[in-house]
Amino acid sequence: MAKTGWFLLTAPVIALAGTASAGDAEPGLETVIDWCGGCHVVGVGEAPPARPPAFSTILDLKTPDSIEHYLSWERHEGMPSLALEEDDIADIVAYFEHLQRTGK
Repeated sequence: MAKTGWFLLTAPVIALAGTASAGDAEPGLETVIDWCGGCHVVGVGEAPPARPPAFSTILDLKTPDSIEHYLSWERHEGMPSLALEEDDIADIVAYFEHLQRTGK
């Protein structure tokens, strides 16, 4: 990833504040990068893959509750099996809530 893209991806972490969920957005970003970034576009300025959808698209279509349900129970065809703990899922949901609140 280009240095500029990485900065744009991680810069919002500096401004992360408390969220409505029980999770923490900063570790949520780290989990998203580790678990999701191999397939999904996570940061700003990255070239989108043909599929799966970029996180910005997911944010437009899903609520934090539906994301939590998906990560806990559902899987789309082609989606790898994820060994996420409840804390990881809560942090990812907190990160999505942060993105929705701030637009970043």
